[in-house]
Formats: sequence, C-alpha cells, structure tokens
Amino acid sequence: MQSLCAQIDKLRVLQAAGVVTAVIPPVEEIPGGGKIHRPAQALAITDKGEEALHQPADMVAQRTSAHNISSGHGPAILS
Repeated sequence: MQSLCAQIDKLRVLQAAGVVTAVIPPVEEIPGGGKIHRPAQALAITDKGEEALHQPADMVAQRTSAHNISSGHGPAILS
C-alpha cells in the first residue's frame, strides 16, 4: 500500500490536470522538524475527467502531454 504522502501527491497531479476537484490541506510543520500530512479528499470527477475516462489511455496521455508542453508545464503524469 502506498504512503499517505504518495497518495496525496497523485491526487495533486490529477487536480492539476483538471480531471478531479479535491480538497488538499497544506502540509503542517511541527516542532522538531516533523511534518503532518492531513488527509485529502477527492470531491468529484470533472467533465474533463469524465471525458478522459471514456477515451483510450494512450489518447488521454497524448492530449495531456501536448497540453502540458504548450502551456509550459512538464510532462504529464497519469496513473
């Protein structure tokens, strides 16, 4: 099973891609150098997300990658 931090990072990627709406609390620093990662919540799949679910995965990756390149973002990460 993935760590909570890894799961939240994946949710951040999906939110940044515009395929879900989510509430992702900021990481909190605690005394002594530790960090607290509060649970995140995926609220809904967006219209863009619904559209992506109905397309072959290779088409979604190509479209997202082309969008990220044209908008100055890095390579797409979808899982």
